[in-house]
Amino acid sequence: ARKSELSTVLAYTLNGLGKTLTGLGRYEEAQAAFDESYSLQPKNAWLHFNQGLMAAVRNEPHKAVEFFKRALELTDPALSPKKRAKAKAYVEKYDSENKS
Repeated sequence: ARKSELSTVLAYTLNGLGKTLTGLGRYEEAQAAFDESYSLQPKNAWLHFNQGLMAAVRNEPHKAVEFFKRALELTDPALSPKKRAKAKAYVEKYDSENKS
């Protein structure tokens, strides 16, 4: 159980590092941190949410929507209500602006 706990803590830490690096505009390093976090905990909704934020900041709305949709589906752990609402609003806005 100890190894599992350490993996979870490391996954969360790497996700937080990725979010911080995104805020600093260090996107390649952020992606590396997100990738490593994903390898440890692929069902973490917060990881996908943060990758969606990075894609949005990088003006990659299609990628952002995919990450936000995945974040809304995942539950280990699930998004907070505030983050859930933000992801849902982004997806709905994107969908309404890109109807064919």
